[in-house]
Amino acid sequence: MQLSIGEFVKIARERMGLSQSQIAEYLEVDTSYIDKCERGKCAFTAGMIEKLADLFGCKYEDLESGIDIYPNKNLLEIQDLNAIVSINKIISNIQEMKYLLEKG
Repeated sequence: MQLSIGEFVKIARERMGLSQSQIAEYLEVDTSYIDKCERGKCAFTAGMIEKLADLFGCKYEDLESGIDIYPNKNLLEIQDLNAIVSINKIISNIQEMKYLLEKG
């Protein structure tokens, strides 16, 4: 059985050690909305999924499929979720540049 995006978000959130209330605050929604989405009773918007993928340091498509969603727990020392997003974007850009350089 294929898991829902909400279930993948819950897995990534828990791997990162974040609470539903932290995610709700980051997405500017109520905690109950996050709970409903994780249980498949509501759906995250495309914009929310994009923000969550940035937070978890994965691609939008990976969060939809559950592939490669292993957030960096070490970043939690920062406490500011927007700073974590910025760091993840820098890391992603470096990885992409490295790939392009190796490719040729």
